[in-house]
Amino acid sequence: MALGAAAIVASGLSGTGSASADPVKMTVKYVCDFPQAGKVPVTANYATGVPAEVTTGTPTAVDVETTLAISGKALAKLGATVSVSGTAAPAAQGGATNVPIPVDLAETEVKTDGGTTEIKGSGTAQPVFLAAGDGKVDAGTLMLKTRATGEVPCAVAAGQKTTLAAFKVTGEAKPDATAPTAPGKPKVEERDLTSISLSWAASTDDVGVVGYDVYDGEAKVVSVKQNSVTVGGLKAATQHVFTIRARDAAGNVSDSSEALIAQTAESDSAPKDCGKFRTPPKTDQWGSRKRASCVYMAGYSNVRKLNAATALNDPAEGEPVHANVFVYGIGNTIQADVEFAGPMTSTAKMLQFSFMPVKARMELTQLGHSTLKISGSPGKYKLRTDVKMTIRLFDASVNGTKLDVGRKCRTVEPATITLTGGSPEYKGVQLGGPLYGVYEIPKFTGCGVGEDLDSLLSGAISGPGNYLKIIQGPLCIYTTQHCVRPKPMR
Repeated sequence: MALGAAAIVASGLSGTGSASADPVKMTVKYVCDFPQAGKVPVTANYATGVPAEVTTGTPTAVDVETTLAISGKALAKLGATVSVSGTAAPAAQGGATNVPIPVDLAETEVKTDGGTTEIKGSGTAQPVFLAAGDGKVDAGTLMLKTRATGEVPCAVAAGQKTTLAAFKVTGEAKPDATAPTAPGKPKVEERDLTSISLSWAASTDDVGVVGYDVYDGEAKVVSVKQNSVTVGGLKAATQHVFTIRARDAAGNVSDSSEALIAQTAESDSAPKDCGKFRTPPKTDQWGSRKRASCVYMAGYSNVRKLNAATALNDPAEGEPVHANVFVYGIGNTIQADVEFAGPMTSTAKMLQFSFMPVKARMELTQLGHSTLKISGSPGKYKLRTDVKMTIRLFDASVNGTKLDVGRKCRTVEPATITLTGGSPEYKGVQLGGPLYGVYEIPKFTGCGVGEDLDSLLSGAISGPGNYLKIIQGPLCIYTTQHCVRPKPMR
């Protein structure tokens, strides 16, 4: 849609006054922090269609088109090609009105051995301005996404002007009688003994949402401006029912969100079997041993074929599985035997064929020990480990209908996962940090009850190029009172 024409037509239909003859064009430079690839410069060219003068109390069409320019070579560490999409979030502002204009950026393949790739998107909103004065469209935030890394935050480069277009609001002040839409169902981001951290999809409003009220049952426990909160002062192992309501500046209140039932953690001390290996760990070349310990790890793995990511060992889903660790030395290299105390389970949710919701429980079982090898000195660490994991699927459903895959649906052979990392992100085996890897999901066998589903699941899921990011928490021993359960990070 041509922005200038859209603004003129919208102005004529709504009586908002004379429109700008042409869309206002502006360039904003961002810096996007890609895992593995690092900080990548991205240029956003905006074209904004908005009338030069609008009238209070009348919906006003505001259009934004965006063209991003990104260097393929800057993403070379992510693979031969990288599928990049995302969302820009400019906002129309005037008086108390602050209405976002979501701009969806089309998924685009970026060749990492080529030059600059353009990624296009557009968005439209119809805010209602209730008070006369100066108005503007601000560039707002930018969030990119790749199949390999998940969401990638982008910050405006220093010294940038972010006002994309300016306009005048004329007329008498108008009352606001429209309530915001209901917020999205809250979800647990993190929990511990005495607190639960929540987030939810933001509400929309014709003027602008100014805050959210968080309820635990019938009681309002806190009010916040953003669409996330940590509710503290709770008791361990207690259940809570959270709902969210949105407010605008005029005091209009939305309907309640869908309810979430969540429970605080039962304990954050080290598990009773911390450091207890099923099979004896190694000793170093001198035969001396350090006390065995344990650690929690959590992360995300994407399934490339399904363009989706699933959390692994997420403490938000319940008590995660710990890994027992035995640290020893060989020459100038620190090594650690790592053995998960049991299978890691998680819930995988994704869209088959980009539209059909698929849900399944996923269980990862380690075969034997893995050896984490760390070389270098403080501040200059490098590490590597090879882990073999069998993947089992169960409790599957497609579009809400149960798909009985049986109890023996698993990969024909273990997936070999090579994880690497290093300074400055990785702080050493005692403090932990992020580990990265790309692995192949083997084909499946034993799937189905009454019908053979092996080919279906192998065709939909199995294959190379599945990205993995794991956060290793700090080591803890059996006497540790507070043993960190890291949450997955994209």
